[in-house]
Amino acid sequence: MTDPRTYTVHRALDGATDAATLHAMATQRPDLRQFVAANPNTPTDVLAWLGQLGDPAVDAALRRRAPVEVSAPMGTGYDPYANPYAATPQPNPYGVDHNPYATTTTTTTTSSDGKRVGLIVALVGAGILAILVVAFIVVWNLVGGIARTGIEFDSNTSLEEGYDYGDNPVLDAMWDDCAEGDGAACDDLYLNSRFGTRYEEFGNSCGGRFDPDTVWCDSVM
Repeated sequence: MTDPRTYTVHRALDGATDAATLHAMATQRPDLRQFVAANPNTPTDVLAWLGQLGDPAVDAALRRRAPVEVSAPMGTGYDPYANPYAATPQPNPYGVDHNPYATTTTTTTTSSDGKRVGLIVALVGAGILAILVVAFIVVWNLVGGIARTGIEFDSNTSLEEGYDYGDNPVLDAMWDDCAEGDGAACDDLYLNSRFGTRYEEFGNSCGGRFDPDTVWCDSVM
């Protein structure tokens, strides 16, 4: 058996080199394959095997060979410079223009029902917000009517009974002192009388001297 190390480029290109030696060169000396592919005496089966390797140098040598092994009529796509021994490309099962690595774009379609649902949700949210705002304003005004700025409302306070002067002697006494200019009495009358009564109104206005809910009588009288 010949030592592969004795093979040379000259022998790989020499047309007198026998087929068996060329076969051995192609299989045992990868560095000589491109020269074996160029040798006109290389067997067809060896050329076919070399064409399946995907070696650029080998493919280039095969393309430079005289296209005598391949018979095809002119005008039918025949390329005399093509590699007749290259692997036959497999058809694309997905079609010519299919790219299996392309990014898939998904289009989302919004139905009219979805739009209506979104509109309903927005209207409900706006309605709830409006209710909260109105409730806040009502509570704020109610607390402001019961206790003026600086006074915290005590729901456990026992208010005196009576609507107008003459109904309750305790409130009447406060009324009298308020009417005589006692600002503290006016404030006491306002705080101890029930909301919406004449007692409350008289004390709240400091005996009719100021607009209701504007001042504490004891601070200005």
